[in-house]
Amino acid sequence: MKYKLYNVKGELRQLNEIFKELNSKLNKMRIKDKDKINTLLFSEVDRKAFINLLAESVKIKEMV
Repeated sequence: MKYKLYNVKGELRQLNEIFKELNSKLNKMRIKDKDKINTLLFSEVDRKAFINLLAESVKIKEMV
């Protein structure tokens, strides 16, 4: 899974953009594959926080 953290100017992209792209890619995966990626990237506590953060970022974006 590839996505860019930095824009063409070398600046860190907005977190909401990164989360939106990441969430979009994760939503296209099977649950088994999502779990594998999350396990590789995060500890158990981090994984739960990340999932909650993704969910909240989508809700906030929808409100704006």
